[in-house]
Amino acid sequence: MIGHRVLDDPRNQLVLEFVRLVSELGAKSFVFENVKGLTVGSQKVVLDEIVEAFDKAGYDVRLPWQVLDAASYGVPQHRQRLILMGVKKGESLPAYPLPLTNSADGRKPIEGLPIGPNCMDAIGDLPDADKFAALFKTDAVKTSNYGSPSDYALEMRCLSNDAWHYGYVRNWNPGVLTSSARTEHTPISKRRFPSA
Repeated sequence: MIGHRVLDDPRNQLVLEFVRLVSELGAKSFVFENVKGLTVGSQKVVLDEIVEAFDKAGYDVRLPWQVLDAASYGVPQHRQRLILMGVKKGESLPAYPLPLTNSADGRKPIEGLPIGPNCMDAIGDLPDADKFAALFKTDAVKTSNYGSPSDYALEMRCLSNDAWHYGYVRNWNPGVLTSSARTEHTPISKRRFPSA
């Protein structure tokens, strides 16, 4: 492996394409998102080479890089992702954003931050798609089984007058459950869900 650059591996070419596009477009800044696994073990070599590739292309990267969890920013899902931020050399590097919310799953809270929404807040009022056999053949079905949405769901679905934030009023039929095609999961997948 001496002298072999990990980014030269064909499986890593997409990363180099990202660096190339940022450079060719002359972007003033960029945000690079990738899996958390890139930050551990032998994969850290790839991360070091990405930072080096940006440096050679004329960009500074905010170091140390950070892994951010979407749950810390008001998203009802734990999604930890590596985030690299960079700017053209000479420009001012932005700081990583501070968390806005605490996790609702009992992790160590940050004093003074509100508890963020959980999955029940986001989708708890939706009908149980498993009760609609028609969803094996289509992704929409008529229903009246909606429950009471949480304040979070009201905001995300623009169901209150204040939720539009200068956007256009959405024309939708609350009597139709859409984008809910059912998947027939394998026994292996079914065993994985409870353990996740």
